[in-house]
Amino acid sequence: MIRVHPGFPLTHEDYLPLLERMQGWPVAAIAHSLGALDALGEPIDGTTILLAPSVPRRRSGRPALRALLLAAHRSPWSTALAERLRIATFHRYGASAPLGSALPLDSAASRLRTPHRIGRPQGPLLVVCAEGDPRRPTQERFAAELGAEVLQAPGGHLFPVTHPAETAAALAAALLR
Repeated sequence: MIRVHPGFPLTHEDYLPLLERMQGWPVAAIAHSLGALDALGEPIDGTTILLAPSVPRRRSGRPALRALLLAAHRSPWSTALAERLRIATFHRYGASAPLGSALPLDSAASRLRTPHRIGRPQGPLLVVCAEGDPRRPTQERFAAELGAEVLQAPGGHLFPVTHPAETAAALAAALLR
């Protein structure tokens, strides 16, 4: 069973082409960051895969940021802004904006308030970095800190969406080792 918890601005539906190609592979949890895995709410029994992690370590939430996220998450202007940002991101990377709602801001706010439940995953850990992602050196240092295996994927930061077949093949090969 493959479980996904995407990072902003991607929705679960954005990962469907990747997930469809990975059906039947060993148990894995795929997330954008350790914070996203934390949001799943339970330890993972199997391989943990972090796709293009952009949050190298859990940040402590500043009270002002927490208050802003909690106050603003339901306002029409923040919803409209989040949707515009999501669409602009997909247009920049050459894909069309997907259907489905973006990761809600209150979810991010609750993660800032909640103590880290999972910590370092217990099973094998795989960090996937994109060849064209300018954050790759930081991601590779993060993987080294965690003692994780590093897998290079084709494309840029949104490679699970822009290169789902190649990403699925690389993940399947890594999971079968």
